[in-house]
Formats: sequence, structure tokens, C-alpha cells
Amino acid sequence: MKFAVYTKWYWENGVPTPAELKANMNKAVSGDTTAEDVIWWKIDENHHQSLIIYPSEKIAEEELTKRQVKREKSSADNNRTYAEVIAKAGFLSCLQR
Repeated sequence: MKFAVYTKWYWENGVPTPAELKANMNKAVSGDTTAEDVIWWKIDENHHQSLIIYPSEKIAEEELTKRQVKREKSSADNNRTYAEVIAKAGFLSCLQR
């Protein structure tokens, strides 16, 4: 069963532009994850949220330590604070095309 991790982040100096976020995501995430998808969106001037979709809970948990180290480094490098894990859960249903 697919597994999702939903988080919230605080940016002290405001959420960067979409282009800056994409560059940050490519640097912080791409090529170094088993996630099937990572989605980020802005919720207000100082917060963004993210959804990481994994093939299974087991794989998500195996990647947790690596993800935490990257979050700490990325937070320090980008004046960003990891606010909270909002939810971690298995999928009940998913529309796939």
C-alpha cells in the first residue's frame, strides 16, 4: 500500500518564488529518494507544505533517518524551519490514470 508523509515548513524571510523552490527541491530531493512523488505548495507568505508519496510504509520508514538529516541541512542553508509532520498514513484510494 502506498504511504504519504504530509509536512509543513516555515520560511522566516518568506516562501521563495516557484523557480527558487524548484531549484531547492532538485538540490535537496532529486535522485536521492525512493519516493514516487514529492509535491510542494505555498499556503501563505511564510509557509509551504509538502506531500511525499512512497511505494510503502516500510520504504518511508527506511528513508526517515536520511530525510531528517537532509531536512536539518536544508533548513540551516535556507533559513527555513521544519514546522511539523501533519500526517503519515497509508492510502485508502488513489485515482491513477
